[in-house]
Amino acid sequence: MTALGDLQKRAYAVSIAQRLAGSAQAILGYQEMIVEDVREGGPADAIPDLDKVLAAAHDLNTLVDGLMSGAITAPADAESEARLRHDLRTPMNAILGYSEMVSEDFADELTPDLAKDIDAVLNESRALLGQIDAIVDFTRADHPETLGQDADHTIATRLAGVIAAPAD
Repeated sequence: MTALGDLQKRAYAVSIAQRLAGSAQAILGYQEMIVEDVREGGPADAIPDLDKVLAAAHDLNTLVDGLMSGAITAPADAESEARLRHDLRTPMNAILGYSEMVSEDFADELTPDLAKDIDAVLNESRALLGQIDAIVDFTRADHPETLGQDADHTIATRLAGVIAAPAD
């Protein structure tokens, strides 16, 4: 692959990571608060499941960070694309499964704020899981490799417009 092709694939991987990052970080942030609250006020029996959710949220963020940094490359074919979707779904399914169990099993013991935070994790996770197929779809018409010189032309045109624009 050419240097430009590598750059386009890298840019696309970063684009995917950016679209996932906000939700992944929100899930992690909420889960850290939930674990802290449960450690302080109970129910203590929920901690093992909540720790599994926290570990899965960390795994999800590690994947997103890997896409952002280039440690995980953009899929080159349908098989690697399916593997990336699977890798992203695995922590999402754990987050959803264990969060639902805690919500159901400890419904009578959770404070209203804690139940609300767990619902926020569930809602954010469901939304992100529903978007993963669309986000990690390298067969779309706007995939970098199919853009070719049109993408270069668009980028060059936009750059030229920015450079030619009068300073504020």
